[in-house]
Amino acid sequence: MEDRRCDQGFHWLNYEGGKFSTSRKRGIFTDAALAESPADLWRWWLIANAPESADTDFGVAKFVADVNKDLADIFGNLANRIISFAHRAFDGRIPDGGAPGDAERQLALELEQRIAALHRHHAALEFRAAAAATRAIWDTANAYLQHAAPWTAIKSDPARAAVITRVGLNLVALSATLAWSIVPHLAARVLGALGQSDAVPRWPTGPLVPLLDRGAGTPVARLGPLVEKITPERASQLTARFGA
Repeated sequence: MEDRRCDQGFHWLNYEGGKFSTSRKRGIFTDAALAESPADLWRWWLIANAPESADTDFGVAKFVADVNKDLADIFGNLANRIISFAHRAFDGRIPDGGAPGDAERQLALELEQRIAALHRHHAALEFRAAAAATRAIWDTANAYLQHAAPWTAIKSDPARAAVITRVGLNLVALSATLAWSIVPHLAARVLGALGQSDAVPRWPTGPLVPLLDRGAGTPVARLGPLVEKITPERASQLTARFGA
């Protein structure tokens, strides 16, 4: 995380209100950063907070808050809860039965628009906007599962619960695919759990309803927490080490 400009004309990345300094051991540099946390965590924060139009100030507190919210609570929770439910209710497989309804068709239309916007941001090298659009897709997927609630539907309508779970698992795969360019290791873990092992996942094209309604019978591996939250104690250790 050296303090320098890139060829795309970025502004300065500062550290806790001041400049990075190797001589004063002030700041977080690549080798030390990777020794403390996985690369995807740093990569996500840097892309989501890229100094595109003004200087960006890195702070341990903001790094911790963004990682915990975006990667642990939003993306990680999205993947873990529907995979865990598939194991509880459908023997750890993408379930068969039922057919997508109006809610799924509306979801697909919304996601098609969001994916098109994400593609535009990537093409224009709008890094912050690309991260925000990726996060919005995760939010959309979480909102669908929260509203459709397969864990409730299973009690009275198993076929409907199967549809929601199948769509939910494919939503997770879609969310990981679209995030791969920013968090490739996390995305690969999720896709691997869903039986998809392509080195570079294929960007979705065409109508999404068929992509969200596939894979019945495919085994799903348990995932567990995708990202461990950074505790206050750990945050204090990072601050102490890097000399804020």
